[in-house]
Amino acid sequence: MYKDIQVNSLSQITKEINENASAESLYTRFSNFLSAEMAVDRMILLFFEDDEWRIKTSIGMPEMNAVDYASTLKNYSKPCFLSKKDKKFFQDLEYIIPIRHKDSSIAYVILGHFGMELRTHDNYEFVTTLANIIAVAIENKRLFNRQIEQERFNNEIKLAKEVQQMMVPNEWPQTKHFKVSSIYRPLWNIGGDYLDCFEIDNNRTAFCIADVSGKGIAAAMLMANFQAILHQVIKPSITLDNLVYELNKAVVRITNSEKIITFFIGEFNKKTRTLSYINAGHVPPIMHMNGELHFLNKGTTLLGAVEYLPTTEVATVEISANATLVLYTDGITDLKDPSDRSFEDEILYKFVCQNCTEPVKNFNAMLLNQLEIFNVNQDFPDDIAVLTCRIII
Repeated sequence: MYKDIQVNSLSQITKEINENASAESLYTRFSNFLSAEMAVDRMILLFFEDDEWRIKTSIGMPEMNAVDYASTLKNYSKPCFLSKKDKKFFQDLEYIIPIRHKDSSIAYVILGHFGMELRTHDNYEFVTTLANIIAVAIENKRLFNRQIEQERFNNEIKLAKEVQQMMVPNEWPQTKHFKVSSIYRPLWNIGGDYLDCFEIDNNRTAFCIADVSGKGIAAAMLMANFQAILHQVIKPSITLDNLVYELNKAVVRITNSEKIITFFIGEFNKKTRTLSYINAGHVPPIMHMNGELHFLNKGTTLLGAVEYLPTTEVATVEISANATLVLYTDGITDLKDPSDRSFEDEILYKFVCQNCTEPVKNFNAMLLNQLEIFNVNQDFPDDIAVLTCRIII
């Protein structure tokens, strides 16, 4: 009779597993079998899930913390009766079934008393077999779902990386009066930094840098949107203050003010030999001209925080000699060496002064080398972005 019950229960559970039944359904099936067919008065099933032990089902037990159980159960590696001491701790539970998968414990079943006529070696073995089948099936399903999620995440990363690569050109437009080079090292291969340079008309060249709050896919996708909006809005007739106003409205609309973007845009006019710019909360770019450093810090607040920007100042600088501009994100100055010493602003300023006459590609190669030496060739802990521009008069 009990053999028939066992065969029927095993068949039913196997069928549910093959039909992709939920973990909750299998826990319930197991619990019902123990109470109805084996007359088990008490039981707890613990499962290791999301890096912690959790009680998934129980029979006749008061509420307890799974961690309290697991710290004691780790001493058991095979099905057996609990020690006298542990039996008292577990409130008269008496038999433990550790379930292992790939050399790790994934579940524990702790049983109380069977019905009197059911306390046989065969029944303990059958319950052990059934518990293993259910727990391993649930674990395999969990691992399969994790693999699917990982593949989906990898595809999203790949897409975001492709979008990011399109945002930062390998080659920048070079003219007689304006040379450009960049460094771009996003964290996790994708990031929230943005660099750009483009000609507005025959006389004017625009260049910009931006940094979105946050990292990873969300930051990269927001920055892709930001770039698309910038290219849509910017026209030869639009002024820099109106451009920044439109960009801020778009960021607020897209993010509902939950993300912010620091932004700097400059416009060099070779005809008038002037540089106009707005700094919207970004790290002030460095300009070296006539042996002096200038910091481009005028403008407005960062984008996306408020719907209407306060007064926006368009600053204009007369370019009286060849000038080197270095736009960068705070990933550079936040960099730390093994002694926890920061790559401070003064280190960068000194580098600019010493190397400002180098061709822009050489300048950036030397700067990147210095950053890597400072960082002891470890992975950068944040996005690194630099846009170096040389204005030639």
